[in-house]
Amino acid sequence: MYVVGRVGGSLSVHREAARRMGADKANGVVNYCTAAAQRPLLQKIRYAIWNPEERTFLGRTGHRWVMVDVNNP
Repeated sequence: MYVVGRVGGSLSVHREAARRMGADKANGVVNYCTAAAQRPLLQKIRYAIWNPEERTFLGRTGHRWVMVDVNNP
């Protein structure tokens, strides 16, 4: 993580390390929010039903579907 101060080296070394880790700003703040991939409409619909990247069906993993079934008698 980004270290503020001069621990173990100059401040520029820490800024460089933060930049390599994906820091968006000079103070080391990393933006973890990423934009959704731009896909054609039919692929967006297909991914809304089954997302092979996250392995989700209708936005839930298999485990979450079991938890819905177990918690609703």
